[in-house]
Amino acid sequence: MRLLPSLLPSTKAQLRHHEESTSVAKPEYNELLPYGIRGFEDRGLGLLLQLSVEIEAYIKRGQDRGWFYAPQASQLQTQLNAIVTAYSNLETIHLTPIAVASLIHLQQVLALFGIVLPFGIVAQMQWYAIPMTAAIMFTVYGIEAIGAQLEDPFGYDKNDIKVDAIVEDLRVETIVLLEEWRSGSVTFPQNKLT
Repeated sequence: MRLLPSLLPSTKAQLRHHEESTSVAKPEYNELLPYGIRGFEDRGLGLLLQLSVEIEAYIKRGQDRGWFYAPQASQLQTQLNAIVTAYSNLETIHLTPIAVASLIHLQQVLALFGIVLPFGIVAQMQWYAIPMTAAIMFTVYGIEAIGAQLEDPFGYDKNDIKVDAIVEDLRVETIVLLEEWRSGSVTFPQNKLT
């Protein structure tokens, strides 16, 4: 169960494409990993998926040894599958860029709009058409820039998702729950593991 907290930083590293996401040299979770485990990113298997296989084996071993009843093991397996599904969804968001053709077309349409707009409003606004066109184009290009910023929400930009804070919060919660589970508290009355 010590592997659970290591799922979080491995996901963060993978979404940010850190080079160390494929090795155990990451100090955040190095002590939590079994000796010799590493991701096989170069062969298409990330560390998070490798860890989930280890956790799945632990759940099976726990059921065989009587640590978990069959319904508990089934629920743990369901939750692990939900984590892997959520990770897959995050990877889809991360790896799906805005199509280059769409970006080029958008730039061309915005440039054409900026060229044609003054001629469309000059009759009503006269010389005010110039600052009005500038303000409108500033706004439209700003919206386009915001879209480009939102393409990868897992980075370090100010407007990106606060991945570090989320991972730290989940890590603390996971460790607290594991400590409660190990101690056999009232929260986990069926725990037979010593």
